[in-house]
Amino acid sequence: METNQYLIFKTGGQLYGIEVEMIAGVEEPDKIKLFERSLANVVGMLPVRDKEIPVYSLREKFSLDDKWDIKKGKIIVSIDNTYGFTADDISAVIVINEEDVEPAPAVIINEKTEYIKGFATSEEGLVTLINAAKLVDAEEKEVIEELNRT
Repeated sequence: METNQYLIFKTGGQLYGIEVEMIAGVEEPDKIKLFERSLANVVGMLPVRDKEIPVYSLREKFSLDDKWDIKKGKIIVSIDNTYGFTADDISAVIVINEEDVEPAPAVIINEKTEYIKGFATSEEGLVTLINAAKLVDAEEKEVIEELNRT
């Protein structure tokens, strides 16, 4: 029985989970330099470990109406320290048995939603599990790579 640890976070009132092994850490957004307009869902730059990384908005990716509250939010940093992404709040780290993960129905998976690994239940409710390797699409990767070169 395979298990994985997931960081559970909230965005737009929904619960999401990402495997702990896919993240480098969680940062406060107090030093973020926001862009006036986002570029392919990238909303700003954040100094992390002697460099600046692009910050990617999950609210924009998921087409959520509400704006991210920079005073209360968090930034989850990718394991390779090349980008971070916004979260409204961090809930917990939980262990999920992979047998308990319900795969995403084929009807909801397309090139814009292929990052959805599946669904699991936690004490807080239904959690959408994210495949970190598929979270950022080709256009978004291009913008992130360009911003990392500057």
